[in-house]
Amino acid sequence: MPISKNIQKVRHEAMGIPRKEQSAYFTSLYEQYHKSICVYVYHRVGNWHIAEELSQDIFLKAYLALDRLESKMAKSWLYKIALNTVRDYFKSYSRRNDSMSEIETCFDIVTSDIAETVIDQLTIQETFEQLKPQHRALLTRYHIQGYSQAEDAKAGIATRDEIKQRTYYARRVFKDAYRKTAN
Repeated sequence: MPISKNIQKVRHEAMGIPRKEQSAYFTSLYEQYHKSICVYVYHRVGNWHIAEELSQDIFLKAYLALDRLESKMAKSWLYKIALNTVRDYFKSYSRRNDSMSEIETCFDIVTSDIAETVIDQLTIQETFEQLKPQHRALLTRYHIQGYSQAEDAKAGIATRDEIKQRTYYARRVFKDAYRKTAN
């Protein structure tokens, strides 16, 4: 006999009620209390669809724990299961909302950072296009391509002081143009 059938058999035997009678008992509990449990849960959660889902969970839990039920206390027992299920739902809802708000906050930050980055890139590109070709060439060589001024001085392109002076002037022209474009 499979394990699940053994467990069911043990549950039925623990109550001292034959399986058919236990199923009939559960069916009568369901028919008698389903609507009132559903309404109770609805008043707690405020959403009929969620109340119906939770009611299904409540009766499933009740069925699985039927061997612990004392028949005189069926109503209070079901309401206790309902109360605990609603509490669990709100705990889980709170956790989901906290993690979602963290995700949304991160998404907002990333989105705003991306938007700002794109705007900055477009402003830089527009500013760069306004520069004279020699200034663009210097800034591209030293700040984008990564060449050093010392290497160019050794190659004899110009003296190191001339290269520093030209680069400084190109940066200053770029900064002034960027301020005008950004505003």
